[in-house]
Amino acid sequence: MRRVWDAEPELSAVLLRDIQESREFVYGPSTAFALGRGVDGEIVTGDLAELPHVLIAGTTGSGKFVLLNGASHT
Repeated sequence: MRRVWDAEPELSAVLLRDIQESREFVYGPSTAFALGRGVDGEIVTGDLAELPHVLIAGTTGSGKFVLLNGASHT
């Protein structure tokens, strides 16, 4: 039996600064937010204006309100 994935996956850190300084984020819509990197290494951003509903989950005191407040005032 031949295995397709014989090699170990290569891990790399995703730095928020790299995403925020990217062309996609800087020249994107003003309501853009950083999501990370895709499996191909490309930067992935989102647009709050295109999301009809957003679910922010977390425990009490984890910063959900701070996140929403910061996103709405930028």
